[in-house]
Amino acid sequence: MSGPDAAAQLIFKSPSSAGAESRRTPHPSEYQEQRMTSARSFTHALAARFAAGAADTALLCPDGEGGAAARTYAELDTRAGAVAAELRRRGRAGEPVLVSMDGGPHTVAALLGCLYAGAVAVPVPPPDLSRAAAERTAAIAAETDATVALTESAHAPELSRRLAAAGHSSVVCLAVDRLPGRGGGWQPPERSGADTALIQYTSGTTAGPRGVLVTHTNLMATMESLRSALGTDRTSRIGGWLPLHHDLGLIGQLLHPLWLGATAVLMPQRLFSTAPLSWLREVSRHGVTVTAAPTPPTPAASPMSPPTLSRISTSARWTSPSTPPNRCPP
Repeated sequence: MSGPDAAAQLIFKSPSSAGAESRRTPHPSEYQEQRMTSARSFTHALAARFAAGAADTALLCPDGEGGAAARTYAELDTRAGAVAAELRRRGRAGEPVLVSMDGGPHTVAALLGCLYAGAVAVPVPPPDLSRAAAERTAAIAAETDATVALTESAHAPELSRRLAAAGHSSVVCLAVDRLPGRGGGWQPPERSGADTALIQYTSGTTAGPRGVLVTHTNLMATMESLRSALGTDRTSRIGGWLPLHHDLGLIGQLLHPLWLGATAVLMPQRLFSTAPLSWLREVSRHGVTVTAAPTPPTPAASPMSPPTLSRISTSARWTSPSTPPNRCPP
């Protein structure tokens, strides 16, 4: 996958998922394939998938201790609809909306809510990260002229303070976890493939952050390319620890599994930063079949001992954009 911060990436795919197409039982969502491929927008494609697999598990958010918060497609749809209702009430259709959160179900609801409302999601780092991340967010707020930022109640005061300090006190910070539920009758907004779905910004580590306008057509083409390259389908479990303001985290580890009707497994970044091996443990624990990370994924990781390895079973193959798939070395 390429993106604004294009670099070599590692993508791991479990061989156990190969050939699953011929063994699995057809699912109602598969009857939506024609609607998916001919959808007018990425949002219409998601709506078809969500309706067909309402009771299926859309999202798993591991806690690092063996548990995980789960959300069905119906539950995500309800929360995204609540976000969309508020954005529409504020007239944000077609307008940029900052999304400053640290992952988890509320972040997913915020991103989907932007799509549901016909707004343009602009993912930025959560406000409790570094000063450099705060400066990046301020620069993006200035360039996009966004007037609304979606966040969580735990982050809203700090985000407001930082935006105000950078001269953006007019930006309204909405806590997604405090929004009321929505009524029924939601319909996908009338968006075309040429409309902008989101703006993905570069990290800004070597220069000022630069935004890439990603259209609905761009997203749908990327989804098809990923499915073809990785052999993914609705039985896949796709996830990792990359943050959702990172292009690979957002598109590869969240939007792609939701587009498939599969399960996204979103691991908290803190697990990897404090204990790199935790990433592989969570991959094994939750049956993840496709995951990804920057190259090298574990720059500071210590060598794994045989007892540790014996408790981690990934059965993975790895590939990168420039190399064919290979079995992950023992």
